[in-house]
Amino acid sequence: MVSMVFFYLFKQHNLFTLSTSFLLLTNYMFLLRKRFEIDSLTGVPNQNAFMTRLEWILKQKHEATVFVLDIENFRFINHRYGTAVGDALLQSFATYLSALVLDAEVFRIAGNRFSVVASKLSHNEIVRVVNRFKVRIAQPWEVAGASISFHVNVAIIELPDHAEAKDQVVDTLDFTLSEIKSRRRQSIVIYSKRLMLLRQRRLNILTALRNAISNESMVVVHYQPIYDTSTGHLVSAEALMRLQDDQLGLLMPGEFIPFAENTGLIVNLTEIMLRRVCTFLTNHETAFRHLRHISINVSAEDFSSSDMARRLLDIVDNSGVKASRLSFEMTESLLLESYETVKNSWGAFAQRGITLALDDFGTGYSNLEALVNMPFDIVKIDRSVVSNSTNNFELITLISVVLERLGKSMIAEGVETQEQVEFVRAAGIDCMQGYFFSKPVPEEHFLNLLRYDNAK
Repeated sequence: MVSMVFFYLFKQHNLFTLSTSFLLLTNYMFLLRKRFEIDSLTGVPNQNAFMTRLEWILKQKHEATVFVLDIENFRFINHRYGTAVGDALLQSFATYLSALVLDAEVFRIAGNRFSVVASKLSHNEIVRVVNRFKVRIAQPWEVAGASISFHVNVAIIELPDHAEAKDQVVDTLDFTLSEIKSRRRQSIVIYSKRLMLLRQRRLNILTALRNAISNESMVVVHYQPIYDTSTGHLVSAEALMRLQDDQLGLLMPGEFIPFAENTGLIVNLTEIMLRRVCTFLTNHETAFRHLRHISINVSAEDFSSSDMARRLLDIVDNSGVKASRLSFEMTESLLLESYETVKNSWGAFAQRGITLALDDFGTGYSNLEALVNMPFDIVKIDRSVVSNSTNNFELITLISVVLERLGKSMIAEGVETQEQVEFVRAAGIDCMQGYFFSKPVPEEHFLNLLRYDNAK
């Protein structure tokens, strides 16, 4: 039509050809864009279309309910049944979702992740959708001659209540899915004010963690004394990290260590801790004259390369502290996850005289190969074994006998009652630590405990 108008007005044949070509090009670009926004496997809109849709919803301040459905461990389905069956399952799943919510749009936003975007649903409507989905997903999926059962995690958010920008929507959905996977309590979660506050706190903790790397004064070290079972004397200690933040207050390891491990910042924290402990030992050499060592918790990341091991040893050398005054602790779970990676660096520390300890022994990961082949001097028996010693004295005794025959020293963790003290002593375990003796305390308090013990 446009080309005919051009021809009529200007009587120019070349304009007719030009305008026709322009229209053909425009139509081609439109089709190309639509193709760019359609998932070739399932035929539903893809992530690009999903982001465009989110942008439009937020710009228009349209109220919407967004479901994101993540098929868990989909790679195992591909491995077991083959990619052809996996593809057929994705196609069938997309078709099912297209009919799940009336007048909703379905998007495939990742390999095994889909989204359903609907106009705002009431709470009761969301519950009805969720219940229908639960009934269906509990049944096997019959595709390509295979009967497949699988698990799906579902995150639900409401717009614009829970997000004001499309990237924020994606981050919020990812956070909700990660919470589902980490907690394992329920597979379908509606983003709520509680999760909003939790997410904000975690972001604040991550910020505090990054600040602590550049401002080491934020890192606070507390020490928990370890006592000899036979003599009752304070013989060593475990250094435990906290972060002191102006807004968040004193942060405990359970809150920030997982973030440090996930972001790779755990290596920086280990270096800071080692410097602080070495300085503490150097400044109070007289008070520590009877102390065997101070232990520091380390992670598999600290042994990921020979360079990292060298950096830790350089810190020890530069401080002037004897390596034998230090001990490194690693949990069984971390060791077994990275056994081959850890082995070489672990041996380098042992050669320098650093005492090596296997932490949390008895938590279910126990590996005799690690006990025999890795140069552990000390095995720390987990508090779960100690707390159960009153009901199962044979277990802690058996552990003690085996470790003694392997030539390992032993420390019982989490000793909290006189009765547990007696059981640990009767089992022949060398040392004890726990709240019965002292909680982790600041440097000056620990020095007072040490001075008191030296005066006995």
